[in-house]
Amino acid sequence: MSASTGGCARSGHEYLRNALARERGNRLVSSMVERLRARSAEFAEGWDSHHVAFQQFGTRVLNHPQVGRLAIDFQGLQPIGHDRIRIVVYTAADDAESSERLARLLNP
Repeated sequence: MSASTGGCARSGHEYLRNALARERGNRLVSSMVERLRARSAEFAEGWDSHHVAFQQFGTRVLNHPQVGRLAIDFQGLQPIGHDRIRIVVYTAADDAESSERLARLLNP
């Protein structure tokens, strides 16, 4: 499954920086950051900007291998005082085609 590259690629460094800030010793995230910095000048520039993000809501467009294009809305929730807990709720976007395709995945 792949996400559309628009906002994801531009802000990916912000979400990785958030993950690394929460778990400084995480070698997986550190290694990924170093590989991305070496391969992408755009990523390196974004990483060097030091912006951090946790996106609370939005829509992602995915290309699912079984049903094709899915537009998925999400809402992120984080309890106050619990930095390591995040609940993300996903629903089909306001689009009949995505609703039907998601229903097909849930009820094969």
